[in-house]
Order: sequence, then structure tokens, then C-alpha cells
Amino acid sequence: MTFSHMLPGSRDPSSLLADTMKAWGGHGDIWVFGYASLIWRPEFDAAEQRPATVYGWHRALQMRSRVNRGTPERPGLVFALVHGGCCRGMVYRIEEKDVPAQLERLWAREMPTGIYDPKWLSCRTAEAASRRSPSRCIARARATPVRFPMRRWSTSFAARSVATAVPCTT
Repeated sequence: MTFSHMLPGSRDPSSLLADTMKAWGGHGDIWVFGYASLIWRPEFDAAEQRPATVYGWHRALQMRSRVNRGTPERPGLVFALVHGGCCRGMVYRIEEKDVPAQLERLWAREMPTGIYDPKWLSCRTAEAASRRSPSRCIARARATPVRFPMRRWSTSFAARSVATAVPCTT
């Protein structure tokens, strides 16, 4: 897999995918946590989906983007998972046999620049007592702050950025 959206200082998304596949270990289904556009437009094949919550992370408009919702001249704001709190979203189960192909599709869409960190997070669903319920899921979280600093934007700045955002074409 090749990625053409490499930004200065970004990491190779292929190595991030390889590390994620290694952490998975090649056995069993995986669950992917969606907290923004993956909720309404996942664009990968999942055997099942259900509402879920991750704890210790929350969704925030704290990442500038020149790829999605922005241009080099006018970066937009996109959601990222940041430390603290909790976040409700959707988990998608990918069957073991489909994991390599579906994670590649997901990476092409969500991780093309290497800016985000893939994280294995604890998650809970309403079916928590079920054997088929996920105890962990993979999510796209904010990148290491030293490499890719983020900040809390004022409400007025965030509102202006969202109001004047460039439409996403993907």
C-alpha cells in the first residue's frame, strides 16, 4: 500500500498499519471504533455494528486539516480523540478473515498522512456481558503532541473554521 498524502514531519502510514496488524496478532475478529464520519459513512465491510463507549478519551475539534475539510491556504478543523472523559460512537466488527483487506481500506481513508495514532482502547457496549461483546477496539486518536501539536481553539475560532470549511470530496 502506498500513501501519496505524506506531509512534512508525518510518519509512514504503512508502518503504522504493520504495527497495528502485529498488535492484533492475526487471530480473532477485531472491532473498530468510529466517533465522527465513520458513524454515518464507514466505507469498509463490517459483519456487525453497535453503539459503544470508550473511556479515557473524548471527541474534540482540535486537529487542523489540509486534507479533509481544508486546504493548505485555509486548514479546517476535524475531530480527534484526545485524553480524558469518554466518547460515544459506534463499533464495527470485522471478521478475522477480512481484517487485512478491511484495515487497508480503512487506512487509505482515515490514516493516509500518518498524523493520527492508531490506539487499542477499552470499549463497552450494551451487551457487555456477552461473549461476543468487544472489550477492546481500535480507534484513530490524536497524534503525539510533540510531533503534531494541537491546541484548544476558542469557540468562536472553531465556529468560523467549521462555517468556512472546504467541503470534503472523499
